[in-house]
Amino acid sequence: MQEMIIDHIDLYMCGIEFKLKFEDRLTLVSGDSGSGKSIMYKAFRYKSGEDPRIVCFDGIDLKKKNISEEIEKMNNRVIVIDNADSILTLDQRAEIALDKNNQYIIVSHHSDGYCPGRNSLRELVVNNNKATLVSVMG
Repeated sequence: MQEMIIDHIDLYMCGIEFKLKFEDRLTLVSGDSGSGKSIMYKAFRYKSGEDPRIVCFDGIDLKKKNISEEIEKMNNRVIVIDNADSILTLDQRAEIALDKNNQYIIVSHHSDGYCPGRNSLRELVVNNNKATLVSVMG
């Protein structure tokens, strides 16, 4: 198993304290609508201004850039993608699944195309304004 770029991070946004731990270089984050996934993404985007290892993409970036070309240039980055099921093709998901140079945090409603490992599937749970990632594998 490759070494993690970030194995944990503390973020704060919109009154929610995110204490997130990662066990795999590919983390697929799911959660009900309104569970805070987009707020988590915004917190990562804010943090990316302080931490050059973090790179964020969303639908707005897709209109400006070719995400595949951008990712291909990156090494030792934590790449966070919001609404991935809407903006990534199956080919791009396969490229991400095979990428050994970067760590990914993917906000998506499903895991199609990623071939996730046991530690990859996480649900964002917010309780009393504190958010964590919980394994969906039980």
